[in-house]
Amino acid sequence: MSRKQFYLRKILHLSLLIVVFLPMYIGYKKTRLVLLALTTIALFLEFLRKKSDTFNQWFLFFTENLMKEKEKSGISGATYMLISITTVALLWDEVTFGFVVFVSVLVDGITPIVAGLLREPPEGKDLAHFITFTSLALLISLISFHPIPMYIKVISGLTIGVMEFADFYPDDNVWAPLSGALVMRLLFHLS
Repeated sequence: MSRKQFYLRKILHLSLLIVVFLPMYIGYKKTRLVLLALTTIALFLEFLRKKSDTFNQWFLFFTENLMKEKEKSGISGATYMLISITTVALLWDEVTFGFVVFVSVLVDGITPIVAGLLREPPEGKDLAHFITFTSLALLISLISFHPIPMYIKVISGLTIGVMEFADFYPDDNVWAPLSGALVMRLLFHLS
């Protein structure tokens, strides 16, 4: 993937920030429905890719240059992110959803850009990514406008940064938002 394609991919990741602002315009219930519809479409496309070689070739014709190697033969990171943020929206309140999606999408989109400014974007995640992920997650948490106690924002944000770097199976885009939300809800429960 060229540097230009890499940065285009990250800009597309950042476009998911739109969903953070949907509740203000259409309400949280309708936002959940929109996310559920988008996730259903994404899963249907993934199903078609697996079941039809012709469809998969057509799909890759348009998206291959923006996909990682593991995504070309597996599920895309965008689908995993949609699954995760839709799960957060369905399970928890608007404040949790807004914060977790805000931090997760920003950290996922900005970190590789910052870490790769002076070098070619690496295929994997390295120490520079880890430091950048966690630092940005902390910074974004500190400056976020969400009405959440600061210590909860910091711990949840750091969880998102660490899980983004850890990249557990099946994908970091699943675990970063879900872990951030789980930690946040646990901390709210304990306080």
